[in-house]
Amino acid sequence: MSKASIYSGKKKAGLVILFIGVAILIVGTALIFDSLTFMNNAVEAVATVTDIESESKTFNSHDKNRSRYYHIEFTVDGQLIHTKVRDVDVDGFADVGSVINIHYDSRNPERVRPKAVTSELFFILIGTPVTIVGLVMFLKAVGKEKRAKKLQKNGIHVKGVIVDVYTDTSVSVNGVSPSWAECEVEDPETKAVYKFRSEKVYKELGHLKGREVDICFDPKNPDEYYIDFAALLENRPEQEEDYEAEW
Repeated sequence: MSKASIYSGKKKAGLVILFIGVAILIVGTALIFDSLTFMNNAVEAVATVTDIESESKTFNSHDKNRSRYYHIEFTVDGQLIHTKVRDVDVDGFADVGSVINIHYDSRNPERVRPKAVTSELFFILIGTPVTIVGLVMFLKAVGKEKRAKKLQKNGIHVKGVIVDVYTDTSVSVNGVSPSWAECEVEDPETKAVYKFRSEKVYKELGHLKGREVDICFDPKNPDEYYIDFAALLENRPEQEEDYEAEW
């Protein structure tokens, strides 16, 4: 098998997605733990909105995110407390003079959270599927690589010919669509002709039509095969960028 196995990129992509998912889960778990700790020391109270301020953040020339901050006041043991909260923490719309329910930290009354744990769950809902996708991608690539190594050791090694190249133009990453090659190989013993399809890669492959490629397969189960497609891709110009993925 070529050192630059075609599954190497898939394993790396899976690990990157897995890392991102786990990172999101860690952040979400930490936020939930912080919220639960806060609620264990929180006291429920009623506060009055005294002022409202708006803040706009522009992410690009078209999208703007407007945040509203509510200045509130409430009484704790006869002392008037002034603080502010974001609009996302308030149920419904509040105006100056509106009364809202809050929870404040008994050790630091200016620390207020009008709502219990809700928005923190967003991280868990996003992080979980991302982690699963990354893990599945990684394990799938590892499994295919192991089967390829087994075929390299126990299968029949032959030279195949790339007879056709296909491109899925309905999918595009950075302007490049996935392509794959169809290969034909003749069993040296039975003279039977088999057709195999390569892994999908984000690269123009038309120039490879007619080229020979190393193939190994199980003659008892031709569906088990490995095309050393990476060996051909290694000969690409250094400045040409290659995107690999399986769909």
